[in-house]
Amino acid sequence: MLTRKGPSGVVYGEDQTIGLERAIESMTFAGAYASHSETVKGKLLPGHCADIAILDRDIRALSPEEIASTKVDATIIDGRVVFDRYEAVACEPR
Repeated sequence: MLTRKGPSGVVYGEDQTIGLERAIESMTFAGAYASHSETVKGKLLPGHCADIAILDRDIRALSPEEIASTKVDATIIDGRVVFDRYEAVACEPR
């Protein structure tokens, strides 16, 4: 979405890129809106369901090319930690 760059490095439709905030919205709120559930999910608000991915760094501080190397530290679904990178790779320091 941000670079329109394929695996080979070729850029497809550079004029069709979108910014980071719009990309995040399209992967969160837009899906909830499309399923008519935007009143209960899609945003981090009190009373909303929240599935959360915790990243190893702030992607807003990265270039679009650097975002792809970001790692997921943990994933929370329905209030339960379903993935913890540090538990999955016990030899990696915290």
